[in-house]
Amino acid sequence: MLARILLLSQLIVLAALALLHFSALEFHLYWRYVWLDAGVHFLGGMWASFLAAWLMTLSGRGISLVICVSAALLLGVAWELFEVFTGMPREANYAFDTAVDLLMDVVGGAVGALAASRVSLQYAISTER
Repeated sequence: MLARILLLSQLIVLAALALLHFSALEFHLYWRYVWLDAGVHFLGGMWASFLAAWLMTLSGRGISLVICVSAALLLGVAWELFEVFTGMPREANYAFDTAVDLLMDVVGGAVGALAASRVSLQYAISTER
């Protein structure tokens, strides 16, 4: 049951992330609202964290904050490399933008890991009774 909750959580975050990202591309919102990119990276980190928590739960392990945040950071670095290799436009403040993106990936990963841990704890308490 816990694995299903974590799967549903990551699917909800992924759906919100996809909707926001594709809408931002379609309507040029990334260029109109500069802060929107940070929100998308936050959701991406949260999704990666939920994915890691779900995989740990499936393997019978407890949820690790370090692994969840590491998964979010790894996905964030992979995304930044994807942007470089596909030739996405880089601005004059590219290093700062990348640092903020990775920070938001980590923050989203930490929030996701804490939420997953809380859900796991609540699930453990409810099944004990």
